Amino acid sequence: MRKSIKPGEVVRIKPLNEIENTLDEKGRYDGLAYMKTAMDKYCGSTHMVKKRVNLFFDERRQRLLRLRDVVILDEVYCEIPKNSPLEWAGCDRTCFLFWKEAWLERVHPEKARSDRAK
Repeated sequence: MRKSIKPGEVVRIKPLNEIENTLDEKGRYDGLAYMKTAMDKYCGSTHMVKKRVNLFFDERRQRLLRLRDVVILDEVYCEIPKNSPLEWAGCDRTCFLFWKEAWLERVHPEKARSDRAK
């Protein structure tokens, strides 16, 4: 059994092709959408886990939803450029992106330090 990723751990976001292999025909993994336009630029990068996300208030449905195996990463936000064709292009909200643990890999602490020094 795999241990859950915890706040403070350093992780690398897997390469895009590995993430795409987890997605269903709707671009989701275990019910969570991979937001391609917002998330692709972070693939391969290393970040610290800010927080686990177990509950989330869905404003559209006005419901509190339970999530499994989801984290947010420090300094990783949804920021879609204004010139994007998406309906939320140019949104200034700067929300944290939700990452499934399957899209992440733990980084050994010494390796993380050397990656950040580059």
